[in-house]
Amino acid sequence: MFKITILFLVLENIHLWKKLNHYVSCYMQAALYYEEAYAALVAPPLQNHFERSWVSQVQLKAALFNAEACYRHAIDLHEKTEIGEEVARLQVGINAIVDTKRTARGAPGPLYDYASRLEQDMNKSLETAKEENYRVYLFRIPAAASLAPLSAASLVRSASLSEILEAKSENDTQSP
Repeated sequence: MFKITILFLVLENIHLWKKLNHYVSCYMQAALYYEEAYAALVAPPLQNHFERSWVSQVQLKAALFNAEACYRHAIDLHEKTEIGEEVARLQVGINAIVDTKRTARGAPGPLYDYASRLEQDMNKSLETAKEENYRVYLFRIPAAASLAPLSAASLVRSASLSEILEAKSENDTQSP
């Protein structure tokens, strides 16, 4: 959960990043963290120790970060006029949201509202991309299974206590 907290601090300031690929990597990493947390919450040691609403919230957030990564990557693909893959990525993201909204009952209302808004935005982009592809580009739309997985960027790294203390002592000796 510590990694997720740090990731949220980074995601809050993500608008400062210039390249769209950083968005995708951050969203995918957040999705992976939430998928790990969800897997831990439904496994036997923790299975009955959390309210269903918490488990649903984690499940929905994993899907939302995954869908957001697909959406941001689709925007990047649209700029590169790779419309076929854009359509496929948007379909994958929409399916992730729809499937999870169906199974994740009890998550907070604002989270469902965000999921609905994201789904609407993705559907709008999907219709636009399909129309452009039909009228102009005529690219083949790849199957979802044939898409390469989106890369995730680890935003924090593990450090031993000795590394931290060593860095602190170096900073202390450099300070006047």
